[in-house]
Amino acid sequence: MKGAGKIFCILMLALQPMLAAGCASGETGETLSLPEGYRSLFNFEEYAEFGGVMQKNYFGKYSINTDGRYVKNGVGSAKLEPCGEGYADPYSRPALVMYPAKIAAENADFSKAERVVFDLYNTSDESKACYFSLGVASSGDVLETEVMTYVLPPKAWSKCVYEIEYEKLAYIYDFTSLEYMSLEFDGLTPSDARTAYYLDNVLVKDTEEKREPTPIVLGEGEVCDFEADYQRYLLYVTGYGAYTPYVPEITVNTDPSFVSSGEKSLKLHIPHGTENESCYVRIMFCEALIEKLDFASLGEGYDIVFDLYNDSDSAFHIESDVRSENKFYAVAHTPTPKTRVDCRLSLAEAAAKNPAKEGEPSFLSLINSYEITYGNFAGSSAADDKDIYIDNIRLEHRSN
Repeated sequence: MKGAGKIFCILMLALQPMLAAGCASGETGETLSLPEGYRSLFNFEEYAEFGGVMQKNYFGKYSINTDGRYVKNGVGSAKLEPCGEGYADPYSRPALVMYPAKIAAENADFSKAERVVFDLYNTSDESKACYFSLGVASSGDVLETEVMTYVLPPKAWSKCVYEIEYEKLAYIYDFTSLEYMSLEFDGLTPSDARTAYYLDNVLVKDTEEKREPTPIVLGEGEVCDFEADYQRYLLYVTGYGAYTPYVPEITVNTDPSFVSSGEKSLKLHIPHGTENESCYVRIMFCEALIEKLDFASLGEGYDIVFDLYNDSDSAFHIESDVRSENKFYAVAHTPTPKTRVDCRLSLAEAAAKNPAKEGEPSFLSLINSYEITYGNFAGSSAADDKDIYIDNIRLEHRSN
């Protein structure tokens, strides 16, 4: 991870997991075989492959297995015995982090990747869960795709398939540079018994079709109104400090009670914290959208406005801001419970607060980020969580 910490993408439903369970195992002595169109990332035939693997959050143990009952392809697999930090915490799950480019440099290129597939055997008598995501380069940083959950039946192989919808994800990610793949398990408390898993046959399926992101088409004055399916993929979440417990669950809402324009809005379900910490969450819009808006051509006569409905039982502090590489302008909004408000940011005021020196470009011409941010808040139960709805992000011309 770079910068402030782990970055969560909020591209809702962009990556649809499929899970199929099977019982067939490989046989010791088999040679590696690949389905047509697939290439191997990890097969764990020898210890050298662990040179492309790192542990995270006190993962536990891993080793090479050659027992044919727990091999799906070739003569080896990875035996995993995850543990964790001694407590169950979804934000600190033990993770096996795989770096395909450390095995072969060309493995970093996912520009043609359609899906990642891997086989996982659960030795427990109970169903268990695992979690998978990708870390992909994005504008000089690394963004992690949405973490997908797979339920592993007991005493069986499961084929986990992670679909990549390039047309929607390419707004955010540079798929020519895959940094890592993260396989996580639930952390254990001191009284929990360890479960062994066997990982094999980590593959990627490529396509020869040319792929492009869905074109961004904006109506007059529109920034993002969430009516088009692709618009929910134009934003992602990051933050500063210990912000991960406050990352919102984001969905597209169709309840007209919480829609101010059209038929859809964006719902943020924000979990409460246990104590006040110095951190905040940033909901950021992608560079492709910012370039499309072209603030420099708009000039200072416009405001950026969005409709915000606070469906929680208490007031909520939220900010909107525009940024360049080293300057920013922010406006605070504090909607009262069960009300809808216009949240407005004046480009004229943003320019006035960031005056350009003679011969330098204006602040508006340098804007490369528009974001909505909020800080952490304490609570004691789920009743303290907050639901807010954002809709009709737009540009309005000032009449005076």
